[in-house]
Amino acid sequence: MPCVFLIKGKRGRGKTSYAARLAEELIKSGFRVGGILAAGLWENGVRSGFDLVVLGSGERLPLCRRNMISSLSAGPFGFYPEAVEIGKKALESAGAAGGIVFLDEVGFMELRGEIWGESLTGLCGKEGITLVITVREELAGIVKERWKMRPAVVNLSDDFGEVLEKIKKTRRRA
Repeated sequence: MPCVFLIKGKRGRGKTSYAARLAEELIKSGFRVGGILAAGLWENGVRSGFDLVVLGSGERLPLCRRNMISSLSAGPFGFYPEAVEIGKKALESAGAAGGIVFLDEVGFMELRGEIWGESLTGLCGKEGITLVITVREELAGIVKERWKMRPAVVNLSDDFGEVLEKIKKTRRRA
């Protein structure tokens, strides 16, 4: 089981921003960082979708959009299957490379084994990585139980510098 940090918070409160800031600081400090972030998009105060951001390459592409018809959907969002595949490959590659792997966000679809669910199962079976996951507050307990995690739980109100130092202590620089 890897060392796991679980960033939890309410919907739309900054979990992705917190994770992105951690990844940026870790990269600046010379650590090997990979994985994915789901950057939220807003139009007229309404969440319109998410873009997939691949850490390491910086590639950014549409992940899902509101009211899009797709074979993969969650609530009002339809997912681009090709973006999901790119995300899965990014997670697999980051896990194989070792280092710090980010997975933003684990939710209902992952709990059903969809989107990043299988990838998370694979990552949880890896030794030698540090896993940083974002999850909605109300799902944190279910996610911990489902993947049998004993994570360091990070609240958005926790001191950023302290969390960053704890993650750094789990790894050596690349």
